[in-house]
Amino acid sequence: MPSLTRDHAIDWVVRYGKAWKEQSVPGILGLFTEDGEYVERPYDPENGIYRGHPGIEKYWSTHIQGRERNVEFKHFPEDLVLDDAMATAVVKWEARFEVRQSDEKPWKTVQFLQIAKLRFAPDGRVRHFEEYWHARSFQHAAKGLRDPRARRSRCGEKRKDPMLRSSCCREALMEAQLGPFDREDPGSGGGALRLQARAAQPLIDRVGLAYGERTQVPVVYNALSKLKPSDADFVEWYRRVTSHLVVEESDMKGIPIVRPSGLFVWDQLRDALRRQLQTLQAQPFALPVTEHGANEPSAERYVMRGAAEPLLYKVIARSWVASQRDLPLILSRDVVAVTDETVKRPLPFVRSREMHVQEGHAVHSTEQESEIFLQKVMDVYQGLCRDLLCLRTSIRSDTGRKTLEVSIPRHGGMEVAAVKIVGSQMAEDFKMTFCTANASGGAVNRACCLSSFSATSRLVAAAICAHGDHLGCVWPPKVAPLQVVIIPLIRSQDRSKDDAGRRSVQQILEWCQEVTQQLASDTRAKSDLEDETPGKKIRHWIGRGVPLLLTVQLAEGEQLANVRMTARDMPGVEATPAFVATPSVAAHETRRQLEEMHRRLQQGMAGDAHFRSEGDG
Repeated sequence: MPSLTRDHAIDWVVRYGKAWKEQSVPGILGLFTEDGEYVERPYDPENGIYRGHPGIEKYWSTHIQGRERNVEFKHFPEDLVLDDAMATAVVKWEARFEVRQSDEKPWKTVQFLQIAKLRFAPDGRVRHFEEYWHARSFQHAAKGLRDPRARRSRCGEKRKDPMLRSSCCREALMEAQLGPFDREDPGSGGGALRLQARAAQPLIDRVGLAYGERTQVPVVYNALSKLKPSDADFVEWYRRVTSHLVVEESDMKGIPIVRPSGLFVWDQLRDALRRQLQTLQAQPFALPVTEHGANEPSAERYVMRGAAEPLLYKVIARSWVASQRDLPLILSRDVVAVTDETVKRPLPFVRSREMHVQEGHAVHSTEQESEIFLQKVMDVYQGLCRDLLCLRTSIRSDTGRKTLEVSIPRHGGMEVAAVKIVGSQMAEDFKMTFCTANASGGAVNRACCLSSFSATSRLVAAAICAHGDHLGCVWPPKVAPLQVVIIPLIRSQDRSKDDAGRRSVQQILEWCQEVTQQLASDTRAKSDLEDETPGKKIRHWIGRGVPLLLTVQLAEGEQLANVRMTARDMPGVEATPAFVATPSVAAHETRRQLEEMHRRLQQGMAGDAHFRSEGDG
């Protein structure tokens, strides 16, 4: 052939497409020289390059003929590139067809966009054919754009993600120690727990007037006679309290709706944790909440991500940690941990398929540094329980994992937080290394040391159990959604229609609003001015765990209010005797009484042995 023309190259491609559609092996062989090469995969010379007519015939008869059908072939002559001097043409075409890899497999529709380099011999046939293609499957194959005609296994085994013994979220959801709630059947083996009336406490110093007068008042608690028999069980008591206080049932079993009051308490704890962890150099991070289903053939099917570690460790190993200067890397996030496992006898904030969790991961250079850091994190968790929730705690150690348990009087402890050394072996499995200098000054790669830490919203449940009584919950003042409620005591004669009665009512309402305004800067206060009886109001707010109630009425003949303060940790007994006070004095005394209540709860003066088992008599 004296010269290569565009018409000849186009004609060759057209005949190639015709032979493909007709599945004609002789038609294909007629396009190649006897010693021609058919290069399907350049990087696989043993199995991807077919030489001479015998090799091309074998490939075409085994891989194409009978395995592909309904071929639609389209050539793009405008994209043809021709080099006459080298007798070479670069062509482009598109094909759509059905393919199956074996007789047992179903037919799948695929589409190819292909570029081919053709090097022609003097007789006009091709002596070297080299193709490059991009394919897609209309069945959304899980492996994306793999060649649907290839049946040879990949070179070597596919590298799988290292197996995690247990993730941070799973440990929080499914493996935590739940103290009295570990008993699945409350009616067997001593599991029935009964409320115990609080014993009379010794005389307690309590402040009377704002000027420092102190009185001795005996604390007398209500007996159990007001309890119904159905309320005697500890678990049922907890369900009753939380259903009125922090959660609401949803249409999904084991996943309640959290009320604003319950989420407010968790937000208070979470914000305090975030501030203290920032002092330990913790940084926020976020991951996708969904992932591909493990056993789903379609790439469009997603499930909720149950564990952060597999994806997070791969990302850290790939680009977040490279040298010593990238360490330590401390990450923390607030997340809702989920599980697809069945949760028997779900309990709000205790056992659930969803739970609010503060989850953290740390990367250090040595295990010693990890241990020092985790001790600081445990101190943060303990301080949170002590300073905000007024809870007694203990630490349990078990093979590299330490758990923080809150003491529930007479019934052991409930796990609310944990720290764990994952170790350097897991970092090696994920190829997570950092570059540092050895003893001789040379560069060397060493495996990092991984650790994790977490706290759960069981902190809210622990506070309810540790401080609750037969009347319901007792919120510690520092985390209470409402710290004080002011209830005006309006006399029936003041409700009359005469001007004197209306003025009296207006004065007491204005007094309550002024106290609320003076407390607004640092205290969560509310004036209940609804047109209901004071008794209904008091029962309503006691059931919601408000730490301090102020009941006020106008003093006779004065523009001042007669105030009584009732602390929620001492039901039925006022924190102060009645005293006459201006709004500023009442606000000052309110703040001081909240501090006194917090101190009492910390000292356990109102937190000992609220519950006992049936066998205790």
